Amino acid sequence: MKSKGTLIAGFITGLLVPLLSMYLIAQFRPELMAIQRFDFSEVKHLNMQLMTITMLPNAALFFVALRFENEDFGRGLISATMLLLAAVFIYRFLL
Repeated sequence: MKSKGTLIAGFITGLLVPLLSMYLIAQFRPELMAIQRFDFSEVKHLNMQLMTITMLPNAALFFVALRFENEDFGRGLISATMLLLAAVFIYRFLL
């Protein structure tokens, strides 16, 4: 049962870390939020890049989890990252 809880904790962490990263980017680079008034294709391209960059801390956490032999937490992180990558794919190609 411990592995199920660790897997869920990794999944939740994998969803929250990109949100925290996006918040920090918005705080340190407020001009990126002002760009939202420009051409839709430029905004879409910038948003896709931001969403992809905010997933980089998930990769770092994944390797830290593997380093400390916590595979279930890493599995949850990868699951959340794949879900977010699917959302980026849908945003990029289908919207």
